Amino acid sequence: MGIEISNATGSRYVEPWASTIGGVAIVNGANFTITHNLGTTDVTAEMYVNTSPSDVNAQSIFGLSRSSGVTYGWAITSTTTNTITLQLAKGGYLEVDQYGDTSFAVFEYLKIIIFA
Repeated sequence: MGIEISNATGSRYVEPWASTIGGVAIVNGANFTITHNLGTTDVTAEMYVNTSPSDVNAQSIFGLSRSSGVTYGWAITSTTTNTITLQLAKGGYLEVDQYGDTSFAVFEYLKIIIFA
């Protein structure tokens, strides 16, 4: 279960580190819905990925990319005033190392922050 936070700069909902969300396993190609109760469809999200449920070495990934016919990343596919639906790409995501090189990675753990 996530945490809803409101302040003068807006509201946000944090879905803490998890390998399942709403009973759906966090794997490549997964589609899941988060209930946030922010009361608006005007939301965006930031996704952090990791191989363990920790902020240490976590990476923030943005949107979708495509390489050699394979799609990587994630997308928001639906919103209501109280929910957001996310789709993880079948190809996983591109992880970046300390030299700026990328490699293919599979979804294991996510932390998602939803902003209104």
